[in-house]
Amino acid sequence: MRERGQRRRDWLAGAGALVVASACERTQSPAAATERSSARPFERLATLSAAVGAPRQIVVHEDGRALVVTSAGFALVERGRAEMHPLELRASAVAVRAAEGFVLGLTPYAWSGRAGDDFRTGGMLDGDGRRQLALAQVGSDWITVVQSGLREEEWIAVRRQPPRGPSRWAYQVPGKGAGAIAPDGRVALALWDGRVILLGDRVGSERAPQVLADTRLDPWPYAIACADTGVSLLTAAPILDHEDGGLRIAPLPDWTPARDWTSTLVELGPDGRERWRVELPFAGLQVLRRGDGSIVVAGVGAALVANGELAWSRTDRDRVHAALASDDVVLAHGTTIERVDTSGRARTTAAIGEGPIACVPAVEPSGAIWVATANGVWRGG
Repeated sequence: MRERGQRRRDWLAGAGALVVASACERTQSPAAATERSSARPFERLATLSAAVGAPRQIVVHEDGRALVVTSAGFALVERGRAEMHPLELRASAVAVRAAEGFVLGLTPYAWSGRAGDDFRTGGMLDGDGRRQLALAQVGSDWITVVQSGLREEEWIAVRRQPPRGPSRWAYQVPGKGAGAIAPDGRVALALWDGRVILLGDRVGSERAPQVLADTRLDPWPYAIACADTGVSLLTAAPILDHEDGGLRIAPLPDWTPARDWTSTLVELGPDGRERWRVELPFAGLQVLRRGDGSIVVAGVGAALVANGELAWSRTDRDRVHAALASDDVVLAHGTTIERVDTSGRARTTAAIGEGPIACVPAVEPSGAIWVATANGVWRGG
């Protein structure tokens, strides 16, 4: 399956910038009485094989194709069928689109599923249990953030490099945590012990990035989103005597807390200084920054925070996955997909015939929404 060659390297070198998501009970919302309109019905496009594992991520193409990244490979969905690609993975990976296909982990692929040459990253994903936390293309460079898999030697490694040749810089810090990459190439790391590190692109004689900030938060952060204008973090008091304490760090899409807890959204400026914080009445697991500066949080509920104030929030029995769709937010939970506006009012609502929805939805430029369950891929909205 792995045909490597110059052609794969060429299209990577020319790729454009890419950066790397039951009904709800409203607990606080100015739009408590909503009017829901009908949405385009969701159609089951393909069945997923157990051979590729659980869905983790969906990446859509403009022409109606989609990549579904799974725990044991990936599936390419097109014209009502899914082509399964099981992989022998030692590490979990994320994907982003590239000029003529996509990059999964540190390997470029064409939309046919044919693999190109791996990036020269010193075996960052070669260890058992390692996990890629973030991947992005900034200009012609690729940036990746990887968490080690060995508990006795926990570390987070960051590397920036062109498609060919040596890396521009590399950085490593002990511990475990979450990572995010801004469109301008800044990298934000949130470590389990409360430490937050922001990295810039200035390279010194030792080919190291500029450390823009190195601070600590209380409570400890566990999920993060990064933009050119600031950093958003979810924090919560540690639960050291319970499994939730360890698993909430960069939580996987198929994980839901086993006990109830609340979270705090903290906003930092590009210099690492705290701007504000907002208490949330549910366990937040995913944080998204919108173009207007407002922030969406999803988890065992959902919320929108604007200008440091809680605009609306709702709790849920299921885990909620959120995606951005133009001026709206897509919320997927259980078997339900809602498209809500900035007041929390549902513009459309739809349901699929099975559940639960297993990962963050993907939204096409046309507005069509893709969701995946353990057994199938659906499109509609």
